[in-house]
Amino acid sequence: DIRPSALMESLKVEKEPAKHKAILEHLRRAANLAHTLAPETPPLVETTLGGGKWDEVKELYQSRLADWAEVGRETKTVMTIKPHRFGAMSRPEHAVELIEKLGKPKWLRMAYDFSHYAHRDMTLVDTIETALPFTSFVAVKDTVMVGGKARFVLPGESGQIDYPRMLKLFHAGGYRGDINCEISGMVSNQKGYDPIATAERCYANIAPAFMKAGINRS
Repeated sequence: DIRPSALMESLKVEKEPAKHKAILEHLRRAANLAHTLAPETPPLVETTLGGGKWDEVKELYQSRLADWAEVGRETKTVMTIKPHRFGAMSRPEHAVELIEKLGKPKWLRMAYDFSHYAHRDMTLVDTIETALPFTSFVAVKDTVMVGGKARFVLPGESGQIDYPRMLKLFHAGGYRGDINCEISGMVSNQKGYDPIATAERCYANIAPAFMKAGINRS
């Protein structure tokens, strides 16, 4: 059996009230789908938040996410926000700041994905330490720099992320949630993309990290 652990959305915080209302309805539909797919263990709903400059949008984000968290409470679905290197909320401390200012609501958590911090002024240890208390989902993929620009590739392909150490740090910190290989559109949109072969390659790259870390995947 395949157990769905997360529904990935691509939403953004909206300033206009009507658009914000539409986003809330979208989140409710996603939550309903989550409970339909797995009534006993509904998958969380994960999304990024959009672009802009952090200092200019964080107050709007905080205001709108209060409503997102309320949708989570009403539907009993965890809304998980993901820092993205190309977004306004691009660092783990940004997500933590929002969650803490909203009173650490049970239904608003964050995703951890080191590919968004790689090749920046952030380390594996520091980002995990910051994110761990509020992390409900971990995604893994790699980032390489091509012509000075970040490009996402399959997890383990760059050889630059210490996955056994990542797993050990999360496990030691008490995290027992899912750790999922993420296939970026930068990969899946390539000509000749084969989803089955890609899944097999991801497994071959990441399964040994669990063995090296001494962590049982079940």
